[in-house]
Amino acid sequence: MKKPQPSRKRGGVSEQKDGRSGGKIKREASPSSPRKSKRPKTEASESPSKAKSGASLAERKLANLRSSFEQGPFPDWPLPTAEEAERVAWLLGEFHGFSKPKGGSGADGLPKYVKREEKVKREAEKGERYGGCGDVPNVLDAVCRTVLSCNTSNRNSTAAHRSLVNTYGKNNWQAVLDAPYEDVVEALRCGGLANTKARTIQNLLRETKERHGVLSLDHLHNAPDAQVMEELVSFKGSVDSMAVDTHVYRLSRALGWVPDKANRDQTFFHLHERIPKEYKYPLHVLLIRHGRTCNNCSASGFATIKEETKDEGTELQVKVENMESEGEDEEVRKASEEEKKKKAGRPCPLKEAGLLGRRVTAQMKAEHTGKAVKKEENP
Repeated sequence: MKKPQPSRKRGGVSEQKDGRSGGKIKREASPSSPRKSKRPKTEASESPSKAKSGASLAERKLANLRSSFEQGPFPDWPLPTAEEAERVAWLLGEFHGFSKPKGGSGADGLPKYVKREEKVKREAEKGERYGGCGDVPNVLDAVCRTVLSCNTSNRNSTAAHRSLVNTYGKNNWQAVLDAPYEDVVEALRCGGLANTKARTIQNLLRETKERHGVLSLDHLHNAPDAQVMEELVSFKGSVDSMAVDTHVYRLSRALGWVPDKANRDQTFFHLHERIPKEYKYPLHVLLIRHGRTCNNCSASGFATIKEETKDEGTELQVKVENMESEGEDEEVRKASEEEKKKKAGRPCPLKEAGLLGRRVTAQMKAEHTGKAVKKEENP
């Protein structure tokens, strides 16, 4: 007696060959196992999984942070040395108009981080300054400005910050938190990615209020580096560190300071470990400026903005891409164009020094690979 052959399902009906007759027996699908209908997921049904995903992402970020502070992501990578960090800082500093004062040492004369008290004094003297990536005394304000600066130009982030201040007032974070989400989106629309940035800022404000009872992060001014990083990383979406934006990331790889496979987070932690404290802020500023203005090193292959320069001992203020909307002074514009033409003919100091290019990067890779092989041979 032949055994029935396996059944084949067609829609809700299964067919099974009968071994004795060679015929087919149709069996209707059991009512106890109805077909699952594909219904669109509602926002409510998606939110738990999203929350779980968000929590696990935050946990992973914190775990990476702790391990990276204990030991950098590339402990065997030989660059940058302290000497090379200093050399690059001064190559770029001199190219962009900075000079060491008489009797100065170390980073004296390079871009300098301004202390909180000085920032407060400057704000009182000069009034409101819009935009920027966080060089302000109020930590919460700095973080929100940084959010606005993500994935957009200086001009757009400045416009978004100005609109936010005009709509809700300066540092009136309670008003921003209490406002309907759609209204905050509208206030930020001129800066791009308004939906995402409005949500991120309101989430940041909400979490800050829940954790500390007040809308302030100024306690981080006196906190240890690791605590500052843990708190800031734990949020969805001032210490001696070197922030890594697109220009710093691109030039760090071009210099061979990190492997090509390094992502931005790994680049940050590696540079945090290897660059001397006094050169972190100057290099951050100078790499960004150089990445924007050097014909050789900009992402598009030509200078993307005009810059502040010093010519023959006289400071020439040239307005950059985040120029305020009221327009550019004609005299400044002409001087800017002349300065741009003058600098266009100057070779890149990093390229001139032989610090860029495949040869240098390949050499670093070879050294790194060699060390890894030796470790495997001699565990």
